[in-house]
Amino acid sequence: MIEIILAIISLLTSCGWLVSGKKYRQEVRAAQAEAEQKEFDVSKEYVKEFRENIAKPLQEEVQKLRSAIEAVNTCSHRAECPVVDKLHEGAQSRKL
Repeated sequence: MIEIILAIISLLTSCGWLVSGKKYRQEVRAAQAEAEQKEFDVSKEYVKEFRENIAKPLQEEVQKLRSAIEAVNTCSHRAECPVVDKLHEGAQSRKL
């Protein structure tokens, strides 16, 4: 009789360990998913900051430079402009 009671207690204890192990694995998976989500959010925020603080201002400066270069063609001082000469030199050196 005592052996049966001990077997039942052992069985119940084993069931408790199995349930707590399953709960632990679920908690670990939830923590991993949360960490991955936080990493994704940080990456997303980094890309947003990069676009706002670096890419967008750089794009605006490139647009200004393009406009200035296009304006050179209609400039009355184009023939003796040192900037135009440097631009032509740079374009020719890239072709080589």
